[in-house]
Amino acid sequence: MRTDSTRISETAKSEAFQYINEKYGKDYVIGEIKQGKKSANAQDAHEAIRPTSALRSPDQLKDVLSRDQLRLYRLIWERFIASQMAPAVLDTVTVDLVNSGVQFRANGSQVKFPGFMKLYIEGTDDQSEETTKLLPEMAVGDKVKSLDIEPKQHFTQPPPRYTEA
Repeated sequence: MRTDSTRISETAKSEAFQYINEKYGKDYVIGEIKQGKKSANAQDAHEAIRPTSALRSPDQLKDVLSRDQLRLYRLIWERFIASQMAPAVLDTVTVDLVNSGVQFRANGSQVKFPGFMKLYIEGTDDQSEETTKLLPEMAVGDKVKSLDIEPKQHFTQPPPRYTEA
């Protein structure tokens, strides 16, 4: 089945909100129900791909699904639930570190509110992929210890198209 639709049934949305509220609390529930944007070219005859019930977590099905089926179900379930959670709030941070007159720069993010990232972070489906650069809390004048400095040149790579799941 091919579907470009982002439409989700009211039953699925209410189950997702119920699960999120029970598992993560009110802060992680979106204030209003997300309505998907309709594309002019979308085939909107079908509902979006989603689990049959948001209340049926992958951990409950691990005994009845094969390894590959469980990985696929986990991917679909986590993405669906995360799509119905509150957005994450991140601060972009640049840290300049000076050691013996040499300046090093670290760019990254600090999570102020994890939102949907508490459940699912895009790009971590495949464990070999590098995760985003999250920096710890720091203040001006903090002393930091260098564990490792890797001189590297980075070229932008296109996103991977598929994971094994």
